[in-house]
Amino acid sequence: MMRQTYGMGLLLVLALGCAPANSRSTPAAASTAQPSHPTSAVPMDPDLEARSELESSYSRGLGLAKRQRFAAAERIFDRVLKASPSHTAALRNRGACRAQLGRLDEAKRDLERVLSRNPRDAAALYNLGFVFLEKEEFNSAIEAYSQTLEHQPRLERAYVSRGIAFSKLGRTNEAIRDFSSAIKINPKLSEAYLLRAAAHRENLDVAKAQADMERADTKRAE
Repeated sequence: MMRQTYGMGLLLVLALGCAPANSRSTPAAASTAQPSHPTSAVPMDPDLEARSELESSYSRGLGLAKRQRFAAAERIFDRVLKASPSHTAALRNRGACRAQLGRLDEAKRDLERVLSRNPRDAAALYNLGFVFLEKEEFNSAIEAYSQTLEHQPRLERAYVSRGIAFSKLGRTNEAIRDFSSAIKINPKLSEAYLLRAAAHRENLDVAKAQADMERADTKRAE
């Protein structure tokens, strides 16, 4: 079941350096050379075959998560991690699924494990910000989104989500700046106009709020 959330959703990221699930990276001799005798066979490397099956399972989990079937995806990521505890992408995306299922403490543990391996993992930082936002730990969310933006400065959803955290703390001018940054990156982002309109209303700037509401309606109609 999908949760109603504060922010713009989670990031699901492919494993860097992994071959796609439908590819079969085999040694050149096995893929191009003909057997010296018609009845001979080129044996499959058992380790290579296991890795191929693992990545195929991972890709199935990713596909399920993208279709918002988070519980089923989590079960697949669990199996991948039992077979390969060092599979960082599966750990990151299991954390994302757990966050979406409302199991925020488990999600936080997964994402912090990813960051212990690579503190610059922008997707894990962003998803950790999502967890903090859902836990209403707004200062921690701001810190996580700020770190995300250090590594991915054009990730508009990080600006939007950090802006939401600023708004929850009553820091409306900072929220407006973040919503404006998101709009500069993606002028069609209607949600950012709506959120900026709400922040302008908090500042009692009715004219700017109305203008942003009209822009949001226009963007949704495009």
